Amino acid sequence: MFEPTIKLAGLVIIGFGYSILAEYLGSSRLLGAFVAGVFFSTFENLRRQYEKQIAHQIQPVMSAVFFASIGFDIPLSQILEPVLFGWGVVYALIASFSKLATILAVPAKISIRKGGGTEENSHVDTCSNSRWIVGTAMVARGELGLLMVQQAEMQGTMGQTVMVITVWSIVLATLFGVGAFSIAMKCKL
Repeated sequence: MFEPTIKLAGLVIIGFGYSILAEYLGSSRLLGAFVAGVFFSTFENLRRQYEKQIAHQIQPVMSAVFFASIGFDIPLSQILEPVLFGWGVVYALIASFSKLATILAVPAKISIRKGGGTEENSHVDTCSNSRWIVGTAMVARGELGLLMVQQAEMQGTMGQTVMVITVWSIVLATLFGVGAFSIAMKCKL
């Protein structure tokens, strides 16, 4: 009865241990937590238990705390400065077009197998706008950038002005990417 919960508690404790070790070694505690997750992903029953007890219940709260903690580091007076916003727009455009460059590496058409199984009983669709789906999906990934900005500011390697510009560029590029990805997905698949 308690066995899955005890194993899950062990997973959390070992995850904290990896986090402490990573920070002690000069890395990020988040990298330690990631390594713990990768290690425990091989245990199918623990992964299911984690998804059932933690991921679906705690994840929304943790995401809110994560984004709020980044927001607390940015003074409102600086985030509203037009010059810093302007630089954020410039860097957002550079970031967006750089990530869209992945379009060049994706084949013009990708076959997507639906239904799994053997070739006889599965349905294959050809996605003609797969380049745009991949490219716009790349643009819409900003969470890690926000985390890196927060870490750099906390460690003193990034000043608040640069942090504000970087946050604006990440937020704007992410918003553009989400919109563009949505349009690419609505196009003929």
